[in-house]
Amino acid sequence: MSNIRGQGPKEGETQQAVEVTLVGGLTVVPASGTETVKVTGAARAAVARSADGPAVSVKAFYSQ
Repeated sequence: MSNIRGQGPKEGETQQAVEVTLVGGLTVVPASGTETVKVTGAARAAVARSADGPAVSVKAFYSQ
């Protein structure tokens, strides 16, 4: 998972990530399952730092 801080794009341009911080290591989630990942350390600081600013989201990404 990663914490992504974005910035609104100028008209006609695509949105770009300004900062990406990994939230944690690989987490295995079984089919139809759920998992809770605790946000700590640098990721927690990044979320707190950006919470009142531009768009912030935490995204899961697939790994094989």
